[in-house]
Amino acid sequence: MVREFDTMQEEDFRIQKDMFIRIEDMKLLNVDARTIKKILEKAGTDETLVRNLMRGIFTPTNYSEGRFDQKVEYVRDAMEEQSEKSDKYFFFENEAFIFPKTELDAVKRDWKRREFFPDGYTPDKTKYKKNSKGQTLYDANGNPIPEEGTGIIKKGLEKIKKLINPFAGLTSQKPQVPPLPNTPMPNVAAAAMQKSPQTGLTRTETALLSPSEQVIARRT
Repeated sequence: MVREFDTMQEEDFRIQKDMFIRIEDMKLLNVDARTIKKILEKAGTDETLVRNLMRGIFTPTNYSEGRFDQKVEYVRDAMEEQSEKSDKYFFFENEAFIFPKTELDAVKRDWKRREFFPDGYTPDKTKYKKNSKGQTLYDANGNPIPEEGTGIIKKGLEKIKKLINPFAGLTSQKPQVPPLPNTPMPNVAAAAMQKSPQTGLTRTETALLSPSEQVIARRT
């Protein structure tokens, strides 16, 4: 019973998360929070649930204490009836087993105030995969699946930056290598114009001219 109650919380968490995503989508369409609340309240949504949905927090599903009390009473009556029919045995109900209130309350406390997206939900910055009907696709944990190339681009660039320069972002760290002595700049133009004794061509002619053009260049 307690396990089924925990599974119920998990299913309702996904449902409420989907509702939260729809609320955020409405905000992107410039629908103000007051209008969104009115829509939810008009649909019969509980006031506490509306408040938590707007904040991105899960509202645990409650159990019906009245129904459990009725169940306990029904079992008690049945046990008393069996006791009256028996001359050797006396039957009684195990109320803690029929209505495990302490365990059920512990499940509720465990799920209380869980955030739908602890790391934040940014539909304005991240595009998520959708099916042919335009519905958002979710992974096994109920999270929207980002399209390739979105959402993770920044993290990927940071990894590349660290590979190129492991000290990137550490602005307070200065290199401990002594400065190089003054070295005259090489004359690139002169080096490019100097002909090779093997080919009779300059480096520029060797790189840019086709074989037939190189033959003509050697004759000139």
